[in-house]
Amino acid sequence: VKPSLGDLTFVQIDEFYPISPEQHNSFHHYVSEFYIKGFGLDPKKALLMDCSRIGLDPEGARRFGLTGEPEDHVLAERMEDVWPDGCVDLTLRVREATTRLERVQQRVLRQVDQWCGEYEAKIRALGGIGFIMGGIGPDGHVAFNCQ
Repeated sequence: VKPSLGDLTFVQIDEFYPISPEQHNSFHHYVSEFYIKGFGLDPKKALLMDCSRIGLDPEGARRFGLTGEPEDHVLAERMEDVWPDGCVDLTLRVREATTRLERVQQRVLRQVDQWCGEYEAKIRALGGIGFIMGGIGPDGHVAFNCQ
C-alpha cells in the first residue's frame, strides 16, 4: 500500500543559478518529475525555485538614477545579458564594480540575495521545515558543500 502524500507541503531547498526551471538538469525540473509527480504530491503545495528571472528587467524597461540619468548602459532582459560568458563572478558581492556590465551584475547579485531572504521568509511562514530529504553525491558531498 502506497501512503498518500497529497497533504504534504514540498519545499525545494537548492538550485543552480542562473538556470531555467525547464532545463532537464535543474533541480526544479528534477523535483517536479521525481518528487511532485513521482510521489503524487500536490503541485499547488510545492514551493519551488525559479532562478531564471531574478534581477532581470521587464522587457523594454529602463532604470534611471536619482537625477534622471540612465542607471546602466546595459539592459538586463535575459540572463545572457547579465552573464554573457555564463560565469557568475561572486567577488562582485564584496568589491567595487569597474565596468557598466559589472554594475549590472552587482545589482543582479544583490537582488538574488534579496530573493533568497524572501524565500526563507516564505519557508518560515509555512512553519519551517519539519522533515528534510537530502542527497549525497557520488563523491560523498552533501548538497553543495564541496569544492
